[in-house]
Amino acid sequence: MKLSLNHIIALLICCTVWFTSCGHRSTAPIAQPAQAEASIATFNMRCDVPEDDSSNNWAHRRHRIAHYIDSLAIDVVASQELTGHQDSTLLCLLPHYSEVRAGDDGVNAIFYRHTSIEVVAQGCFSLSECPDSIMKKGWDAAYPRRAVWAVMRHLSTGKQFAIINTHLDHIGAISRSEGAKLIAQRMSAIAHGLPTVVTGDFNAEADSEAYAILTSNRLCDAQKTAQTSSGATFTWHNYGRLDASQRTIIDFVLISPDITAKHCHIPHPQAGAMLSDHSPLIATLIF
Repeated sequence: MKLSLNHIIALLICCTVWFTSCGHRSTAPIAQPAQAEASIATFNMRCDVPEDDSSNNWAHRRHRIAHYIDSLAIDVVASQELTGHQDSTLLCLLPHYSEVRAGDDGVNAIFYRHTSIEVVAQGCFSLSECPDSIMKKGWDAAYPRRAVWAVMRHLSTGKQFAIINTHLDHIGAISRSEGAKLIAQRMSAIAHGLPTVVTGDFNAEADSEAYAILTSNRLCDAQKTAQTSSGATFTWHNYGRLDASQRTIIDFVLISPDITAKHCHIPHPQAGAMLSDHSPLIATLIF
């Protein structure tokens, strides 16, 4: 069968299109999922007590805290010690933020900037022999202690991560250790394989058993492993009253291996303008 000139031209055009499209498919780069970057702070903001006089009183500090958080546009702020009226007041001063908390109690609230983060799931458990009894005091603790958690979505990338925020007891060493074990046990069920952050005031340093328990369960210290760091080398300073030799880090941001700590910062306390008796620790994380 003889092919006409028109048939030959049509076949040549089809072959050219086919080879061009195949070449395009073979050389096109494979799209990589976008990396998420988020700033996450742990911050003991100090409860509202009358003995904090003058500029250290909550009436003055709340405005400084809100300004500090908002001016840095911190994505997630895991707080400790706030009572219900304190975190409600702080929310009023932070219109770009929402929070995760246990009922009407602001203890261990997790504030998040709702223009960059949304909450997918949330919950709370007691650090005690009865984890589902929220107000239960555990082991040798002086006060009931708990962990508040959330699964969050980074809005610009869609990436999800889990965060667990706690405040270990200041008296009971057994409570601190057992509470750390409980957090480690519940972590996988909360995170379901997602990048995970554990924040909190441990009331203990990096050489403590509680710290060792958590960092031996796939977590590492963001402040120690950060690519860069700045600011102070301590978080606890008691409104600047502690001697320099006594100032230490007892507030931590711990991260799972699939998270990179890009930068960590601890602001120096400023006389007459203290944020709290602790300084926040802010970690910029990539996951």
